[in-house]
Amino acid sequence: MEKNVIFEYTLSEAIEDGVLHPLGWVNGKPLIGTAGTVGDLPAEERQRLFADFLVWQKDVEPTLPEEDRMFSATASNNQKVWVIDDGSAITLLYPSEY
Repeated sequence: MEKNVIFEYTLSEAIEDGVLHPLGWVNGKPLIGTAGTVGDLPAEERQRLFADFLVWQKDVEPTLPEEDRMFSATASNNQKVWVIDDGSAITLLYPSEY
């Protein structure tokens, strides 16, 4: 018998658990970093990555087909990072933390 599992993990719960960290606000949305990115990357670099994302989101994303709309960059530690805007928050993360 197949069972459906429905699981919800709120932003507040993730912050309380230390999985996500609030880093500020932009355009009415919280800027969030994962435990990995906050632990590994200096604050200035995280800010630059968010700024790069916001420029990309405004100028580049609208020109891309839906399947190519993913912001990705290489951090100073040579790891790939993503920045995702899910409508309620903008999150900086490593792909492995997705």
